[in-house]
Amino acid sequence: MNISIETECIERIYLVENVKETNFAFHVDHPKIINQLEKIEGKGEHHYYFSIETCSQDAFGHWVFESAIFFPLYFELKEKYPKLKILLKEQKNYKNLFFNHFGIEGLSYELKLPNIVIFPKFIHLSAIRNEFLSRFPLQEFLSHLLKNCPTLEKDIPILFLPRQSKENCYKNDRVCDYTDIPEHTSMIYNTDTTTVLQDQINLVRRAKTIILDYGSSFSVNGMFAENSRIIVLGIFDHHTKYPLPVKMYQEIKSKNEIFFIQGTPPLPIATARKVPCKFEWKSISHLV
Repeated sequence: MNISIETECIERIYLVENVKETNFAFHVDHPKIINQLEKIEGKGEHHYYFSIETCSQDAFGHWVFESAIFFPLYFELKEKYPKLKILLKEQKNYKNLFFNHFGIEGLSYELKLPNIVIFPKFIHLSAIRNEFLSRFPLQEFLSHLLKNCPTLEKDIPILFLPRQSKENCYKNDRVCDYTDIPEHTSMIYNTDTTTVLQDQINLVRRAKTIILDYGSSFSVNGMFAENSRIIVLGIFDHHTKYPLPVKMYQEIKSKNEIFFIQGTPPLPIATARKVPCKFEWKSISHLV
């Protein structure tokens, strides 16, 4: 396997020649994330690929903060490798929203030979090692993501973002019963209907109070929010168990007020029993 490190990128990437297929293996108790690569020979002009997807690419929040997080690095690399394409495992609407928002068109779902595949030093939200914090480019990513997002008038008193129903990761999926919450809100927005990410960002930034689901909805929409009160329906520990989610939580909290509300039965029990977790307005009303 012919691997080299690009020192001018501060050892942030690996270059591998003639890759036939890629696989991602993550070990929580291991200090590094491992790429398993198979090399074969090829001839002719090289194709260039940037492989950013992990084993969690089918989970929205994981994909944003483990894969899309490397978009700024992609722009930097593309200056040196103009034909560089982002290598993907499968299409998802949430991926297209971010590609369109960042103006990225060079995508590929297959590897052609001969090639040079560039891998970032992967990160994983469930990693327990603090060393991942030093190479988690959150601020750089957010500066690109929100560069066209001015501070907006808070003209939406209460914005409710129900849990989306499309493209949810199967192993993380759950059912929520919001009971009477919608009737007490000013606006209900179904993120499944988003076609332009900037529109969703602007909507979130206009809200005084935002009610949403824990997990990816909080992690992503929370990054959009500014000077808002965010009421999170779900588990606080989910966002404070590992170093990277803690850093993300702290970033959101630095710009907003955050409150967590647990449902009935508690979500871990509801998910295990495959029954809805019920959230009622009476448990939220004192925070609005």
